[in-house]
Amino acid sequence: MTGPAFYQVPKPAGLHLQEELVAANGARLSGARARVYSLLAQAATKGLRFAVGSAQTAPGRVPGFLLVEPWSGGGEGLRRVRDLRERGIRVEAERFAPESSTFVYWLPGGEGSPAVGPAATTPARRVAALCAGTPPGGGSIAVEPAIATFLGLPGPLEQGLASASPEAAAAAYRQHLRDAWQAGEFLAIESVLRLEITLSADVAWAGPVLAEVLRATGWECECREGG
Repeated sequence: MTGPAFYQVPKPAGLHLQEELVAANGARLSGARARVYSLLAQAATKGLRFAVGSAQTAPGRVPGFLLVEPWSGGGEGLRRVRDLRERGIRVEAERFAPESSTFVYWLPGGEGSPAVGPAATTPARRVAALCAGTPPGGGSIAVEPAIATFLGLPGPLEQGLASASPEAAAAAYRQHLRDAWQAGEFLAIESVLRLEITLSADVAWAGPVLAEVLRATGWECECREGG
């Protein structure tokens, strides 16, 4: 049986959820993923509020129970949130209230403007140049533009991994980057079209790890020797 009478929560009036779209970061979405993103995007851009018991969410916050309705993500709606994060879309979450079992989800500022329809412009080409050499100013690494804290640079690269073997360091650093990707932190460089990263010989093991993860997140990588 179908129809609003059989939903736990009827679809709110005024919501028009797309079945196919291109997200603000260029990711192409369809089906339940597109509907979940569309719901989050409309909540963000319109400042929508939703009832949770006798209270209401803050503007733009979507309670998790709406994401698993048949008209949105269906039974795997929360899995669709993870799918969006895996596609580089940042989705925040927190408890509705300290004592509540309900979580609310939202797109942070600037992430809630989906392109309309599947014929949107192809995302711009983004290139990361990985250079083995002597970083300007000394040290183990230099990044231009200097915004790549999401890469754990110099953090996990130089602090906790200095005494590890290259193999162990590479495995730990790869996991750090994957966690950052899952958490949506790579969106910090969505507007950047070119990264210049110089690695000294003592952290040369990080080059292949960076190239692997950056390629998986949509970057083209150039690897070359430096001065």
